[in-house]
Amino acid sequence: MRDLQSVIPYLDSQNIDTEFIHTNANEPSTISQQCLTHIVQSHKFPKQYCEEILKSAPVLSSMDFDTNIFTKDYDFVFLSTLLEGQIPLYRNKKDGYYICYGNINYPFTDAKSWPHLLNDEQTYEVHFTKALLKKLSTEFEYIGLPTPENVLENILYIRQHLSDKTRLVLILGSETDCNHATTPGLESVAKSYRAINKLLKERLANYDNIDFVDINDFISSQDDFTDCTNHYVRGVYFKIAQRVNEIINSGDALILNPKFKKRLNRLKRRYVLTRLKRIFAINRRAHYDQKLHDIRTEIDGLTQIIRIADSKNKR
Repeated sequence: MRDLQSVIPYLDSQNIDTEFIHTNANEPSTISQQCLTHIVQSHKFPKQYCEEILKSAPVLSSMDFDTNIFTKDYDFVFLSTLLEGQIPLYRNKKDGYYICYGNINYPFTDAKSWPHLLNDEQTYEVHFTKALLKKLSTEFEYIGLPTPENVLENILYIRQHLSDKTRLVLILGSETDCNHATTPGLESVAKSYRAINKLLKERLANYDNIDFVDINDFISSQDDFTDCTNHYVRGVYFKIAQRVNEIINSGDALILNPKFKKRLNRLKRRYVLTRLKRIFAINRRAHYDQKLHDIRTEIDGLTQIIRIADSKNKR
């Protein structure tokens, strides 16, 4: 997810394992790997059975049941819940397993969606044919988005099967919709996040080994969104990174990118140059005001992170 991927430049990547959405050369994009249902099933089911699921569901990539979450004693596992309000579930009619795929606007079991899917609209590099759509419709039933209770159940399963030393950190989605969304299927995801967030906060608040990074803490206006509720301007991503660093640095581990100070100096120079450009760009001052705001946010955040790290390392 972009909400986690954009945090990585501010951390020491040598100490981090990542599993992010990505495209592939000769198969569907790897997206469902990030869904909680797939993470849980990858642990519950034998590897050979997961491989059989992939063969029966060609909308998935070969990596959609691969995860390292349960394989190591991590200090922290950061897990996004954003796809839970975006990607629907399908149940295999014969065997009862679930797959996560696609867009709530275009269920592949609904013949009304087929013209869009055959036209490669929001298919994530799956090239549908009418024969494939008929086959999938026969074998799967559309369930819809995971319920808040389903999300909670999956998180509790994941927490139960992590190492006791691992701190599970959940990224919670925005409860405000982007009113200028242009990404199909993400026009009204905030309703799902409101219900999911409410239940997770109520039921998980007393867990000592679970933390939250709540996107709502960093959204102040519609200007903080780009093309949908799940995509933000750079300043918001940096605030998420700050929160992640605060959580990491509150424990015994200290993860800090050694290039932070060089980056801070570059940002200060960029800030001065951008201010000069703004003076002469009379018709584009709003544009430069936003750039200055984003740069200033990053400067302030980096300064705070470096100060905390320097203070901790002197102890």
